[in-house]
Amino acid sequence: NRSQEAEARFLETIQIIDRQKAHFDLPSQLLASFYLEHGRPNEALPVIRRAVEISPASATDHLILGKVAWALGDADTAINALEKALALDDGIVEARYSLAQIYKARGEPTKAAGEQKAFEALKELYGRPVH
Repeated sequence: NRSQEAEARFLETIQIIDRQKAHFDLPSQLLASFYLEHGRPNEALPVIRRAVEISPASATDHLILGKVAWALGDADTAINALEKALALDDGIVEARYSLAQIYKARGEPTKAAGEQKAFEALKELYGRPVH
């Protein structure tokens, strides 16, 4: 199975990085995304937290942490992570979209509308599809 093979390669790469005491977050970032995409947010959480520790200035790591936290129902952690991602890179379309969805789900229409407006502006500017 290709998914199992991909997961094994990510884990192997992370082990190599650990043995070399390198500070490289990309394999952890990719493994966390893999777990999230395969409906395994519980497994993604420690992996993406590790990536954030390795590279705290990575907006992408914070974005993924926000998505994982939201998938686990932890809206506060999700919001904090997504806001941190935007503080690092205010052009992350997906972070704006995710915040709009979270605020909407929490019954905060004013915040949801503000994030939706920012999302729409970025989407038009960059033309990126968002899932």
